Amino acid sequence: MTTSKDSIEESYEEALDALVNGPLHQARTKEALAKTAARRKNTIQDMKTYMKRISLLDDAFPKSLSIVHITGTKGKGSTSALCESILREHYGLRTGLFTSPHLVDIRERIRIGGQPVSKEVFAKTYWEVRKRLEKYRGQSEEDEDPDLPHLPGYFRMLTLMAFFTFAHYEPKLDVIILEVGMGGRFDATNILDMDGRNAVCGVTLLDLDHTRVLGDTLEQIAWEKGGIFQAIKGQSDYDESTQQPTTDATLFIIDSNTKSVISAFEKCAKEESNGRTLKIVGECTKAVPDTVTIGLPGDHQRINAELAVALCEAVTKPLSSIDSKKRKNTDTLYQALANASWPGRCQTVSYPAAKIPTNLRLDGSHTPISLKAGYDWFCSVSKADNTKRYLIFNCSHERNPVELLSLLLPSSDATFEKAFFCRSDFARPSAVTKANAEDLLKDGGIAVREELLPDSSSDTPVTWQVTLEAIWKHLEAESKVSTKAATVVNLTVGEALEQIKEVSADDDSCQLEVFVVGSLYLAGSALNAIGWCEPEAEGGLKLN
Repeated sequence: MTTSKDSIEESYEEALDALVNGPLHQARTKEALAKTAARRKNTIQDMKTYMKRISLLDDAFPKSLSIVHITGTKGKGSTSALCESILREHYGLRTGLFTSPHLVDIRERIRIGGQPVSKEVFAKTYWEVRKRLEKYRGQSEEDEDPDLPHLPGYFRMLTLMAFFTFAHYEPKLDVIILEVGMGGRFDATNILDMDGRNAVCGVTLLDLDHTRVLGDTLEQIAWEKGGIFQAIKGQSDYDESTQQPTTDATLFIIDSNTKSVISAFEKCAKEESNGRTLKIVGECTKAVPDTVTIGLPGDHQRINAELAVALCEAVTKPLSSIDSKKRKNTDTLYQALANASWPGRCQTVSYPAAKIPTNLRLDGSHTPISLKAGYDWFCSVSKADNTKRYLIFNCSHERNPVELLSLLLPSSDATFEKAFFCRSDFARPSAVTKANAEDLLKDGGIAVREELLPDSSSDTPVTWQVTLEAIWKHLEAESKVSTKAATVVNLTVGEALEQIKEVSADDDSCQLEVFVVGSLYLAGSALNAIGWCEPEAEGGLKLN
């Protein structure tokens, strides 16, 4: 029986609604969020229980699938995309890729051959996984936690769906690339044991992020992320006398990390990896010449490319299907790096609806280090004469907006005509209370000006976007640049783009540059507003 297009669409929309909008997978109340947070350190055991219930416990997951597992703070998504391109284009392997978050379409998280799975595959996977899990409603075996929810939360469910898709996809896959969601040690992706498998791990640059969960020092964060080095997931140490040392490196970290961070990962490798070797890569190895073009813009991507090349060489070394001639062909390797793309990270798209030439420069960076790199990129690509620049900004209220916005202050490189503080189409639920502008400014050492604060006498609650505007105005007041950008708040990104679209120019040579930054959700909202989309992956699921 052939499934109609309408029924596929309906099944997909129902699956999407269940994942995103309902209480089945989303904790929205403070009590539910607290309960979810309390289970974080049970993640590995919880996920293994779920994997067993869907017939994918580690031993049942195809041993033929090689694994690349990537953590870090900055660049782990970009490195994952670079790995996928190299493995597919240079080595000729069939790839699966799991990343987060998505920008426009939830299916972006689960990719086959670099492209999002079809609606049919996504819906079929959701309902099949859910059906298998529902069988255990109200029951558990002796070795299982009776308090485990019968259906997992949002990210856990998507991770299960990714593993299920990769295990059952036709044509069969050769290698999967997994980007850690948050941390690593207790991340839902960290459940496939490395022992008995062809698996490699990579670590990008660490920064202070998710400090409420991962710790407020780089060393604490390194311990959290170093958990992906565990040979047996959930087993934190080995007896050194029984370890099986290897001569080939399977664990990699970039050399731009601090010495203390690298030391923390060396300790994790020694104690938890069952003798696997950690290698430092980056400027110290220089596998990618400066003359090679990287498809992902920004100088910071070169070190991610170094890591990606090292990971791909290591994971393909045991594969007899790849001949030495292919391995040595640097032309195809460099072409794969040039062809790599990763939406929302220093991405440029044109805005054809505008009345004059307009570029949208999208960067989902949301920590000081990454935002500075993104802003440097924007300044470098928007230098044309007679250019008008616009800023569209939002960030999570869990982050420090004073620190972020101070990096975007008007300068001789980029003065903004107008700054829009927009809400994203979607935001991750959070139990953290929104801070007010006055407290944030005081914490940032900025003198508070009453006339620039939001009107607290109004009955209308002050939105987060109004708070961001007040901070921006304070930072502008302290800026040495006299030009002040007009500000607009509480619009969607689409509404902001509509306003920008109406800008007229006396000079036909004028061009607009719009910098969308501060959140991947914001970048996704901009892409959604202009109708951007990707082609679907070919192939489908084969279930027993």
